[in-house]
Amino acid sequence: MLGDKHKEGGAKEHAKNRSKVLDQVREVGELSAEQTFHWSFFKVAWDTSMVAFHKDKWAGVFAEMVQKVLQDLLAGQTDALSVFVETEKARVLSNVPALVIPLPESG
Repeated sequence: MLGDKHKEGGAKEHAKNRSKVLDQVREVGELSAEQTFHWSFFKVAWDTSMVAFHKDKWAGVFAEMVQKVLQDLLAGQTDALSVFVETEKARVLSNVPALVIPLPESG
């Protein structure tokens, strides 16, 4: 389902399943407006980078990371997903070029 033991993290179907899992976590987790705006980019870029690093182990690592976010959310840490996204963005995607369009300030 998530690409466990598949070379290069599995097929497109496995990447799509991982994306769906993240979207399900997104339904119960909070993100800032900026994080929400960049959510689709984050999911693809993060998964691609993590597949390149973890290869056939990525599905297991992914499941553990998502489980930790869910446990934190269940424990009442309402910003668990937001903290996760910021941490992973800094750790994994700091060298990935991205077009950043600032959100207009709400007034």
